[in-house]
Amino acid sequence: IPRSILEAFYERADAFYRSLDEREALIVLARNFANREGLPEDVRLDYARAAARSTVRGLPQAEALAAVDHERSLSSGELAFALDLMREVVTIKAGRPEPGVRERMIALYEAQDRPDRKRAIVLEAVQQASELGADWVVECLAERYLRDVPLGTEERRRAERLYRRALMGRAFRRLSKGRSEEARLDFDAVYRETEALEALVESISLRIANKTTAIENIESEVSPRSGEQSATARFAHAYLLLRKLPSLQGEAHARAVEEARVSLRDAWPELKSKAPARVLSAAIQHEKFLRDNDFAAAETANAQYIVALQIAQNDPRFQATITGALGMLHTRVGNYRIALDYLEQRERFPFGDDLNGFALKLAAARARLHVGQDEGSTKAAEEALAMVERTPGLARFRVLALDRAALGNLACGRFARALELYAAELPSLDVRRDQFVVRLAHAAAALGANQPQVALSDLDLIEPQLADEALIAQLAPPHVSEPLARRSYGTIVSGLRANANLALGKLDAVASALERRRELYQERYESSEREEDARAVSLIEARLAANASARGDKAAAARWIVQALASADALAGRLAAPVDTDQLHVLSLAAELETLHDVPLPVDLSKRLRDGQARMIAQRNSAYRSHQRWFEIYQTLLSD
Repeated sequence: IPRSILEAFYERADAFYRSLDEREALIVLARNFANREGLPEDVRLDYARAAARSTVRGLPQAEALAAVDHERSLSSGELAFALDLMREVVTIKAGRPEPGVRERMIALYEAQDRPDRKRAIVLEAVQQASELGADWVVECLAERYLRDVPLGTEERRRAERLYRRALMGRAFRRLSKGRSEEARLDFDAVYRETEALEALVESISLRIANKTTAIENIESEVSPRSGEQSATARFAHAYLLLRKLPSLQGEAHARAVEEARVSLRDAWPELKSKAPARVLSAAIQHEKFLRDNDFAAAETANAQYIVALQIAQNDPRFQATITGALGMLHTRVGNYRIALDYLEQRERFPFGDDLNGFALKLAAARARLHVGQDEGSTKAAEEALAMVERTPGLARFRVLALDRAALGNLACGRFARALELYAAELPSLDVRRDQFVVRLAHAAAALGANQPQVALSDLDLIEPQLADEALIAQLAPPHVSEPLARRSYGTIVSGLRANANLALGKLDAVASALERRRELYQERYESSEREEDARAVSLIEARLAANASARGDKAAAARWIVQALASADALAGRLAAPVDTDQLHVLSLAAELETLHDVPLPVDLSKRLRDGQARMIAQRNSAYRSHQRWFEIYQTLLSD
């Protein structure tokens, strides 16, 4: 009977007997095939393994061992070997091995002289170990299996993958327990046997972290057998240059970036299909972008990271590394929604160290804040701050964590918490620019926390500094002129001062601050002609009118509301919009001042209200319904 017919028959029988839960019938069938003399040994071995698996499937360990012993007493040849193997596999448990289990497993492996039997031992044992988390099984077989498999074969590649998995896993477990030297030896062994680039990277990183070797000598230590022109040697050289880049400046940094790029390029045909090489190439460009603000380098880094992510789609460790790097890159570029997508993917994996987790938490906080997820941003920032507080090694980042958490709480309206965090941050700042910005934020938080006097004290400290040209030069963002930066900060300061004085009932001081704010916005509008600045001028004039009315200065109230109406009309005419909401607000305030506060206005308000109401009705927009009702009320009051 042809083998293909036997295989098809067995597959149908296996499905049939399983559906009927007929274990014994399936065992008999597999046993008959395993003992069939006309089949090759390796094929009979496959059926013998199937019979052994059927013997123990679904049984508790004690019953499984008894069933194996019973079948073994009736068996010989391939079936006897498969049952011996299954007996050892059944004894595998999670955690540390029981006494004698490891020795028996190794003895069974060493006793075989046929490659297919050795492979069967590895496959059965590793499958069981993977399900139970018994890493010791993989470790004790991987090295022996690699030694026995010929170079250049497909089986050799499988053996190398198993070996990498076993020793890399053990190395990272040792590293997590602080046994860094033992971990480094494991990484070295993986690189020596398989030339795995990820093992080389970890080995170099540990040498640098432990300072066991001067960084200038690491290259010759990790790849002495490869030769200067080998692909792995060029990779090592480029990686060491990458590790040096953060400490370099100016021309030295540019030369190191170019040297690293050339080193990878010369070996690219051999390296381009490997995820570590793609990640390294991306990291070099990423570093160039961070130092030079070169967006072309950021685009190249993004492309290389994405290719690496596709190559390493089945490797969780690389997926974590790459998605984290992409999230950091896009956060810095300003693609916050893209960054957040990658950072959320990164959060599915555990963090390997506190520094990495801290950086990713801060990046997530920044990205979420920019896409309007204020609560999520604040949560991530508070988690980052908690990491700093409980981890001594992160103490140098405390100010950064405080600032991000304070900003998040300020955005969420938790002003008391923001005030507390900004107050904790201020004593640690020694740069004038940082002191100015944080003091300004502290004033905003104090105002929100109903502490207007604290806000005024902050503003009294920072407002005189707006005349300092050196400070303004530091405050001005890229591509923003210093006069514009001064006006922008001036509008913030004057606005906070107006609101703080309003909370204290100091209406004269409110008027003074609002006039200064209007003056700054008028200057901005004259230089930019931006719609937002013109709108701000109109609304500030309306506030000045309301303030003058509250002070009892009806002449000033009339003057300011007329000016506000003129500004709102000019903006509406410029926009050519049938209805402008801010124009409606100003017109409502004018009607309120004349009807309720007896402020005489040189304006035909009745006609203005009728015209405005007609335009709103023509738009058939429910958003204007409230304005329509008030306009009706004001028209009635004006007609009395």
